[in-house]
Amino acid sequence: MYYQYCDSDLEYGNKLWDITSGKVRVDAPLKIRIKGRKKVDCLYGFPTFAINNKVLQHLRDVNCTGWSTFAVQVTEPATFKEELTGLIFNGKAGPLTGEEPVRFDLKTWDGSDFFTLEGTHCTMVSEKVYDLLSNYEVTGARFSPFIGE
Repeated sequence: MYYQYCDSDLEYGNKLWDITSGKVRVDAPLKIRIKGRKKVDCLYGFPTFAINNKVLQHLRDVNCTGWSTFAVQVTEPATFKEELTGLIFNGKAGPLTGEEPVRFDLKTWDGSDFFTLEGTHCTMVSEKVYDLLSNYEVTGARFSPFIGE
């Protein structure tokens, strides 16, 4: 499993952590602005994750668990035409037991491929997700290993 963060230029508003962690439901598309010039498959503007259709299809193809989506509308730049989807981390695990490297008690993890750690903004992915994104050379996502105890 790997601690996930992405390179991007996604901007965000208030309370997005509640959206990304599934605590608050989004009924209307979340409006975002993208800065920068490098095209990537995953955009990250803490704590919101937005993925393109290529990544979305890969997640569906291998039946990844612990995630759902919300609608995203890109407002800037006006020339941006690719469809993006917001990613919600629904899976859960207990709190951190160490920060360098990230540690938590594996017995508290619900087994989901996408999950958050209790009381933190740590977004975690399973080795299955890491392998999937690495094998398909998905851009914009970086990972750091963690230690399960």
